[in-house]
Amino acid sequence: MRKTLLAVSLCSLCFSAGSFAFVKDWSTQSVRQVEQGANQGDLFAQIELGDRYAIGNGIKEDDAKAVEWYHKAAKQGSETAMYKIGMMYDNGHGVDYNPKEAASWFEKASKKGSVEAQYYLAGMYKWGRGVAKSNAKAVEYYRQAAERNYDVAQNSLGVMYAKGLGVEKNDAEAVKWYKKAAKNGYAYGQRNLAYKYSLGEGIEQSNVEAYAWASVASTNGYATAENLRDELAMKLAPEQLAEAKSKASEYLAAYSSHK
Repeated sequence: MRKTLLAVSLCSLCFSAGSFAFVKDWSTQSVRQVEQGANQGDLFAQIELGDRYAIGNGIKEDDAKAVEWYHKAAKQGSETAMYKIGMMYDNGHGVDYNPKEAASWFEKASKKGSVEAQYYLAGMYKWGRGVAKSNAKAVEYYRQAAERNYDVAQNSLGVMYAKGLGVEKNDAEAVKWYKKAAKNGYAYGQRNLAYKYSLGEGIEQSNVEAYAWASVASTNGYATAENLRDELAMKLAPEQLAEAKSKASEYLAAYSSHK
């Protein structure tokens, strides 16, 4: 959960949504400087201070304090802060565990464009946590995040199409989204794409392509993709295996994991 909270970090050169002005990178500042900025109302400093309290970075860990600062930033309209409040409720950190409240905050953040919140809200609808179970709503929110190039959501949307959950089963559409996730460096999407190639579902069957993508997925952190890769290797002639390995190297250079 800690890593998830900090997944939405400030970059060195960020822009204010309203003015397109550069904003300060508070992650490089001392705790004292961050506290000063937060107390002066800088919402980015407030989020940074919340993050530091959440993980005990240079300051005593205090989840309740983290939630307090996220709320201050949320009141200023920060979707990042709204998302993080949702995560705190969803994990029971600094507040009582409350999936309904978590979903409420994810929805607020989603409406303001947080792809992370859209992805988590989709999952809550898929499993019926804090909201009434609805695969159709899950697809809606996965799609919102996927269309903004969020790789995890792209893979999840592919799964929904592959299994016919909330949408009509459509292997070609599943492959389309797996491929987007794969080319964004997401190992699960790479493995799922390899599997579709191996079966010829939604795409022309190719053990060469399947081997290449399974190999990339394995290297990028999906350990069990090794099994698929090794099974495919047994089906390939020597020249095909050489081609598959060459493609794997090419794809790995282009689509390495960023996780």
